[in-house]
Amino acid sequence: MEVSLSLSKKIGLEGLCDKLKVDVKRGLTAADLPERCEHFGSNEMKKPEAEGFWAKVWEALQEFMLRVLMCAGTFSIIVDMLVSDA
Repeated sequence: MEVSLSLSKKIGLEGLCDKLKVDVKRGLTAADLPERCEHFGSNEMKKPEAEGFWAKVWEALQEFMLRVLMCAGTFSIIVDMLVSDA
C-alpha cells in the first residue's frame, strides 16, 4: 500500500492510471479482465488443504496435559479393575 501511495504522490493519480492502462472514470472493462488475469494472476487466495482426522489426533496427542490425563485415566481403570475383583 505504501508503494502505491508514494508512487501516486510522485506521478499523480492520472499518471498512475496511465501506467496501469486504466481509465480514471470507467475503470477496467470486461475485455481487459482476461488479459490482466493472465498477466497478473487471479486475485484469490488458495484454499488450505484440509487436515485429515488422524493428523488432528496425532497433533492432539502431542499435548502434555492430554498425555497426563490419559495416564491418570488408564491408572484409574487398572486400579478399579484390581479393587473390584478383590
